Amino acid sequence: MISKSTQVIQFYLDDELIQIPMENQQETLLDFIRLKKNNKSVKEGCGEGDCGACMVLQAESKDGRLVYKPINSCIKFVPTLHKRSIYTAKYISASLEELHPVQEALVASHGSQCGFCTPGFVISLLAYYLENESKNTNESEIISAISGNLCRCTGYRPIIEAGIQMNNLDEPSRFSRQDAYSEHRLQQQINLELQPDLVTETFIAPSDLDTFANIYAANPEYQILAGATDVGLWVTQHLKQLKTLLFIGQVKELQVINEDSQFIWIGAGINLEAAYEKIVQHYPDLKELHQRFASLPIRQSGTLCGNVANGSPIGDSMPILIALNTLIVLRQGQSTREMNLEDFYLGYQKKNLLPGEFVEAVKIPLPTKNDRIASYKVSKRYEQDISAICFGAKLNLENDHIQSIRIAFGGMAAIPKRAIELEKFLTKKPWTQAVILEATEIIDQDFQPLTDLRATASYRSQVAKNLFIRFYNEVNQTGLSLNDFSPIISESLANE
Repeated sequence: MISKSTQVIQFYLDDELIQIPMENQQETLLDFIRLKKNNKSVKEGCGEGDCGACMVLQAESKDGRLVYKPINSCIKFVPTLHKRSIYTAKYISASLEELHPVQEALVASHGSQCGFCTPGFVISLLAYYLENESKNTNESEIISAISGNLCRCTGYRPIIEAGIQMNNLDEPSRFSRQDAYSEHRLQQQINLELQPDLVTETFIAPSDLDTFANIYAANPEYQILAGATDVGLWVTQHLKQLKTLLFIGQVKELQVINEDSQFIWIGAGINLEAAYEKIVQHYPDLKELHQRFASLPIRQSGTLCGNVANGSPIGDSMPILIALNTLIVLRQGQSTREMNLEDFYLGYQKKNLLPGEFVEAVKIPLPTKNDRIASYKVSKRYEQDISAICFGAKLNLENDHIQSIRIAFGGMAAIPKRAIELEKFLTKKPWTQAVILEATEIIDQDFQPLTDLRATASYRSQVAKNLFIRFYNEVNQTGLSLNDFSPIISESLANE
């Protein structure tokens, strides 16, 4: 199957080389660290990648340099760490007498009370510390860095203060920036990545695309695994026993973003953080959606193509990708085909896939003249929450008339879906308040949303209309409020 392969998982854990045979393809890194290595600095909290108590630091090499990122060990399967290095909060200080600046700052700022969440915050702040040397760190940067960590005691203020102060402290002997990026650590990682591909009966991790595609074409019953931000929950929350896992995370050809004169090509191995950074370069209006998509550690583990392939009706990526007329690249063995993303979704959790076919990439069109785009997410929490409804739109205006418009919603149907009737009504009409007011009622022809735990059907319908109005206001910069459009709001205000 693969000429150079091994059945032994090899990775570094706190600079100890771990070499273990495959026993359970869905054993989590959290369980391995706590139960088999007796390292209790990694905590078990939510078990689904939300709270950050289980955070560890992962290292790999890229373009001749070490790259560090915080990951949730509770949903990371041990075999996916083959050829990687992992560090825990217990390891980063040489001794209690020489704390790392991250730890020292947390102590000085009283950033820990019960202490349960503290190791996770240490890791998230450490990742930021290694990548940023500036002593002029601002609060918003620290808040972004700890977006994957929850604390129920401190109220976050002292933790944020620690993040701002840590760069003013002396560099430590262990895991200073010089140590973390040293030639020794880089060479250790490069040598690790030269190890053979991991191939067992229950976990297969090819490093080249042809091999991956041929294996899946011959074995369509295998479960493709990328960042495990969804599949991991099948194990931790649903106690599911997984079939053979085919890991996409080692396929070199899919760890690539390409760009030509028409499209951004994002491979299936590219994580959400890298994908959105590239997208926002061309579509800066999507910066808020980028920041609100889960947390930083989840974005650095999960993939954009995985989010698309999942097909969740409340996935945040799909509405705007559909509005942008994104193409999806599908591969079966040595054959590929492309289709519009909106045609990929056939029904709830039903995709337009042939047996043995998988998502190789997405192709996002570059902006054209006169385009206005937006994507809005509505959820109970601003950050790190699942959408009740998500809106994406692309508008092309000429002489204040709508030349073309594409609008898609998540959370309004069993699949991410375009508002076809609304688009038909708007095309070639003037972009005016009167037209927009009339158009909002067309949304009810496109969607009959459900009531669930996140929102009622009536709430979703009203918010969908309000988001379209918000888009109109932002395009025109009118300053109009919702009560200028909504008779319901106007009437309630009049009765106060």
